Amino acid sequence: MVSGAAVAAVGAWFLTKNRQVDVFRPAMKAGAVVTLIAAIGVSITGDLFSKIMVEQQPMKMAAAEALYETTDNAPFSVLTLGDVIRR
Repeated sequence: MVSGAAVAAVGAWFLTKNRQVDVFRPAMKAGAVVTLIAAIGVSITGDLFSKIMVEQQPMKMAAAEALYETTDNAPFSVLTLGDVIRR
């Protein structure tokens, strides 16, 4: 993802300066396509690996989600910031 984004950024920079447009337009398009495909791949594999971690190492996933108190059926969260206000 980082490489694709870097190629797209360099291509965009040169396109804004109108330098070597015939070279950098395809490079920017290729970088954007690679970034999109890599983002989809990272999302899919990250989801699969997190499901495996929940099955094999539930305590690690609880720590990753900042669930420090034992509860039955902990609530689902996409992004957990932890307890900002301590009781």
